[in-house]
Amino acid sequence: MSKPTSRRAILAGIAASSVAALPVAAVATTGQSDDSELLRLEAQLAALGIEYDKLDEESVKPEFREEAMAAMDRISELDNKVQDAIRDTPAHSGVGIAVKLRLVLRLGGNLEENFDHQDLITLSAMRDAERLAGKGAQG
Repeated sequence: MSKPTSRRAILAGIAASSVAALPVAAVATTGQSDDSELLRLEAQLAALGIEYDKLDEESVKPEFREEAMAAMDRISELDNKVQDAIRDTPAHSGVGIAVKLRLVLRLGGNLEENFDHQDLITLSAMRDAERLAGKGAQG
């Protein structure tokens, strides 16, 4: 398995990864899922990733470097707390399970085309959870 090259790569993956799409969010709004807290936490991670990227761009400017780096450290700490909250929040349906599996894939830091065997199994489980969550909402 490839190792993530930087904290930025991990956080950027939360916001921009092809597996970051939230197709199951619609299920949560239908009343078929009690995983709204996990979805909220996942959205918070995405927002943190976007903010981290903005600060990373600012950190290359000498006049903003120190302030940007300190803010990036604070975002990283908050990011870890949100990840812990996702881990510790029980999933109530396939929606919540898919949130947790998407996080596992993002933390791997790999692009989908570079997934190893373990990543592919996790991706398959995530897609099954999303599919089952959607099926439950329909019937």
